[in-house]
Amino acid sequence: MKKRHIIAISILAVLIVLGIVAAVMNRNKVKETASSNVEVITSVTIPELALYCGDQQIASLNGYIMSMEEGYMRDNLAVIENGSVHARISTNGATVEGISYRIRSIDGEELLDDNSVKEFEENDGIIDLDISITSIAASGEEYILTIILETAEQEAIYYYSRITEPEENLIEDQAEFALEFDGMTFMHEEAADLYYYLESDSSFDNTNLGYVTINSNFDQLTWGSLDPEQVADPEIELKEINVLEAGSAATFEITYKIKTGDEGEETYYNVKEDITVWTYYSDMHVLAYERTVEEIFNASSDTITSNRVYLGIHEDTDLDYIQDDDGTYLVFASGDSLWSINTSSNVVNKIYTTGQENTAESHIEAISVDENGNIEFAVIGYETEGAHAGKSGIGVYTYNSEDDEVTENVFIPYDKPYQVLKEEIGDLYHIDDGILYIMLNDTVQYVNMSTKEYGVVADGLLSGNYTINSSQNVIAYNTDKSIYESDSITILNLDTMSEYVIEAGENKKIRVLGYSGDNLVYGIAKESKITTDEDGNTTFAMSKVIILNSDNEEIKSYSKKKVYITDVEISTDMINLKRVKGGEEISDDQLLDNTEKITAVVEVSYLIDDTKKRIMVLVFNTSLSSTTEMTFKETGSCETKAANELNIEFTQPETEKYYVYGFGELKGISTNFSEAEELAQEVSGTVVNDAGEKVWVFEEHYNDISS
Repeated sequence: MKKRHIIAISILAVLIVLGIVAAVMNRNKVKETASSNVEVITSVTIPELALYCGDQQIASLNGYIMSMEEGYMRDNLAVIENGSVHARISTNGATVEGISYRIRSIDGEELLDDNSVKEFEENDGIIDLDISITSIAASGEEYILTIILETAEQEAIYYYSRITEPEENLIEDQAEFALEFDGMTFMHEEAADLYYYLESDSSFDNTNLGYVTINSNFDQLTWGSLDPEQVADPEIELKEINVLEAGSAATFEITYKIKTGDEGEETYYNVKEDITVWTYYSDMHVLAYERTVEEIFNASSDTITSNRVYLGIHEDTDLDYIQDDDGTYLVFASGDSLWSINTSSNVVNKIYTTGQENTAESHIEAISVDENGNIEFAVIGYETEGAHAGKSGIGVYTYNSEDDEVTENVFIPYDKPYQVLKEEIGDLYHIDDGILYIMLNDTVQYVNMSTKEYGVVADGLLSGNYTINSSQNVIAYNTDKSIYESDSITILNLDTMSEYVIEAGENKKIRVLGYSGDNLVYGIAKESKITTDEDGNTTFAMSKVIILNSDNEEIKSYSKKKVYITDVEISTDMINLKRVKGGEEISDDQLLDNTEKITAVVEVSYLIDDTKKRIMVLVFNTSLSSTTEMTFKETGSCETKAANELNIEFTQPETEKYYVYGFGELKGISTNFSEAEELAQEVSGTVVNDAGEKVWVFEEHYNDISS
């Protein structure tokens, strides 16, 4: 099995023609079947809890039945008004027997208040309460508020939010403006006022409705020819407040679902908008805006033909998928569901769904598929139902094609929210003989899913000092865990747990550069050619770059007299070499890696549609049979069990980290402040250190960046 990650490439003229042809040809016969093995999932009832500013709801909090690391719970922000925070609880049928709360410093270390709500009243399943915030709240400072509900069936359900008391509370008005801005985008003819807020850039890509920013043109912002309809009222959440020298800025996230098409033929989409509203005196300005759209994929004869799979409008232009070695089975995740296509029998199966269509709280990771169509996969994030409802973590599952059943193998709780978990979990997902290997928090862990034994395989793996092959069963890392100072590379085979060491040689250093498929690419530099400038940027000028195959045999190398390689770019079959000579940059050169690789079942690409503009497609390299009936089925869910939970004490690295938040979510984690700052500039965001302190804020540098 190979895991593929392919960037979509458009050859526009050809694809337009192919798209027209596909509209009238290769529509397969359809036979739909229903699976009867869906298990009834039972779970604890978790009340909904929302926070308000005036009459405007500004936060909807997940309820956790496990205690979380409070210093990392930064997903939401609420405001203190008149000495209290207003909360509304929808019980969902649960009997709430007690309500308590605590307030901590923003890093979660110092407990500032620990109290309970003495009296509360439920009316028609709704409990309104004002949580008193005493004099501990300093104006402009942020704190962590934890609200704990005790219900008849659950001893403690935890809800987390940051809170702050702004010097001037403009949030309700700014939220109203953000919602009005959103509403105007659906009124193309009456939305001329939006021109005032745009910073349209002619070089910006205006072909993808899946990704729109303040730099897009007016037609793109107002949905072009799509003519969508909002299915329900949008939900808005406050993410950040930043007080500037002049005025105050607030960042909001707005989520909703839209639909297009006639009744009975509707297509649905999930939409997320993030907008930063700056109030200067009484005027509202837009400092940053981003809208992402994902079409909800539904397998049918309209979306899957013998030539391609139509995934529709998407923010990204790439997609992860896996296939078996023979290329019979194609497996991919789209939205909240995992899909399998048997390219031989034309059977399309929805293997699993998380049921979180409208939330960004989890994702599915396909791990492997064998020649019989048996699939191993993981669900990462917050669980909303089943035995693990109200918990954050990693669930690992197996689909058995013969029984047409999904079985849960293990669930590993993790006491940080999904936004952090998805960044801390690495690129490694591998299962061999019932043993799971995952990378979390710079550490490779093994978990025996039968015996529930676990341990550390390798730690200290930071960006730049390790790489993983495409088969996900080999890790190569600089032995001393540095990036530029290692004397050797260690290659660890997870299937055999054997190690192979490559030495740099006398007066030389060595570093991993990446994998081309299952072939390792590494470089060697003389110690005298490794330099660091006054800004701390290191140049590792390599005299030789080597390709090693999976048998640890050198199959190719590159070296030129008096030429040094300063960087490499690895693609499917070619390594691009950045070179210098005599201290000056010279033209790039290439090193071909034309060793045999498994032929991909599909290529990721896109078509241009008159209405939807750019749509993502998977193009079959060999067309499916047009004479075989296309069968659509759904395996459904599986039974989850508390007995499958495995609590692991994960080691926390001592290296200081920087967390970059932008457009309403965590965008990345870095050990390098300069890298974090650069990312924050790209996403109009904020850099937060391990203590929860803001160390770089986009709004404070807005004029510097835009000038």
